[in-house]
Amino acid sequence: MVRTSLGASSLSLVAYYFNATTASIVLAGCACAVELLNSLIHKGGLLVKDVDPKALVVHLPSVSTDNIIQLKGVINFRGLAGIPTRDGLRIKKQVLYRSAHLARIKEEDIDTLIALNIGTVVDLRSKREKTKLPDDLTKISARDSTLTGVEDKLTLWASMIQLRDVVNLLLFNRHRIQPSLGEYYIDIVDNMVVELFGQFLVLLSDKDNLACVVHCTAGKDRTGIFVALLLTLLNVEEEVIISEYSLTNLDFDRSFRGFCKGSSLKGYGIPDAQMKGSMVAEPQWMRNLLQHMKDKYGSVEGYVLNECGVDPEVLAKVRANLLEKPE
Repeated sequence: MVRTSLGASSLSLVAYYFNATTASIVLAGCACAVELLNSLIHKGGLLVKDVDPKALVVHLPSVSTDNIIQLKGVINFRGLAGIPTRDGLRIKKQVLYRSAHLARIKEEDIDTLIALNIGTVVDLRSKREKTKLPDDLTKISARDSTLTGVEDKLTLWASMIQLRDVVNLLLFNRHRIQPSLGEYYIDIVDNMVVELFGQFLVLLSDKDNLACVVHCTAGKDRTGIFVALLLTLLNVEEEVIISEYSLTNLDFDRSFRGFCKGSSLKGYGIPDAQMKGSMVAEPQWMRNLLQHMKDKYGSVEGYVLNECGVDPEVLAKVRANLLEKPE
């Protein structure tokens, strides 16, 4: 059994999950209470199944790994060029990219990024995330476009569930993290990004904002949702959208190393490997989200027009700016 060294702050967090009587015992540092917590935390990982990120990649001929751009200081950076639509069009080159945060751009990355002609960077991170890891866009001569309200609406764990539930998941039910993240995707589109996604489309409707990079911290969940909704609006096949989303798993190792380096979970005796499921791009999450969009809104276009309040003219401009006929 992994033994934890629980300090006062850790005990306070755990005690929050329990009732007041148990909390008083725990905070008193009672040896039997700490032993109980050790046992519960250990048992909380017994049902966690190992995940092979590479096995989650959905390979399709129409989704090229050539769009992946290897950068030294940025993970999960790729373009969307060449992705086909149902009506015979494709996404233009150098108009849209997706990524993890851009806070650690290396000198050897600068020429590559400048060559992409990036005009605007849309940062989906919270204010706290940006303060901790601010993008440095001066190196690549790009404009930062912060969507109004993003600081309050898109913090992963804070917006996902209440603190009590976070403690429950992370410490005592780690096998439930993956299903909870899938539910979080639906919560995002229903409750968090209605206005934000509309702003994103308005930005893309102006050619002067292209090429555009959209990113969050890991470039997986928030970014993946925005890109999937956009591709649906562009009339891309659902399996193609899911395939594109799943490419995130190809850079899993670097992403997971970064997560483990900054994680405070070791203080609770939680092995890094038990958190792998929260860092993958699970295709079923995206399938469920796209089905939800059809079930609740009729279509993503219905969501955009009726919930986000975007004009049809804006959608027409977005499609004109991003799509072309194959040569």
